[in-house]
Amino acid sequence: MREPRAAWLAFVLLGAAPAFPQAPSDSLYDLYFSSATPLYYRKALYRVLRDNPARKIPPPDSSYAAGLFSPPPAVSSAAVAARASTTPSNSTAFFLRAAYAFPNPSRHGAPVDFRLQAGLADSVDLQVTDAVGRRVFSAALGAPRTLDDGNGLGPQPTYDCIWNPGASGVYVYVFTARKAGRPSLRKSGRIAVVK
Repeated sequence: MREPRAAWLAFVLLGAAPAFPQAPSDSLYDLYFSSATPLYYRKALYRVLRDNPARKIPPPDSSYAAGLFSPPPAVSSAAVAARASTTPSNSTAFFLRAAYAFPNPSRHGAPVDFRLQAGLADSVDLQVTDAVGRRVFSAALGAPRTLDDGNGLGPQPTYDCIWNPGASGVYVYVFTARKAGRPSLRKSGRIAVVK
């Protein structure tokens, strides 16, 4: 019974079909072919079992048979570069890319950095309220700086604001970004402070 569980955990944790040093146990195949197994389980089992050269299994439904869930084809680096130059995430287009506060939780009075990446905006405001809804901090953020903060979005116009929290508690922050002729962007989140 441990072998199917290990195969399932490897599939879930690694996100890919594990390489089987030996053929998977027949109980996995029995589960796959059982009429009582729901389709979503069969799809997950298919992803684990399809690469076993010892046994070939039929796909669970027509979308798998059509190859819709096969690995994507290789893309040339020229195509990737062309796509990257036209995507709005690499430009200063006005849309929400990321908004967060760190460290979260803030411990021992560490200052909190609020960060918004939303392209170039005319104005960006930040409000921090306590759990009751009282405003404890408010700021109008100045000009952005271009920063690649390692979140996978590349260099982006980034608005930062540092806040030195007072008391322990859970706080709600709200970013509001405005640009002429566009709807305002609002993003809220929570930050915990532990003194």
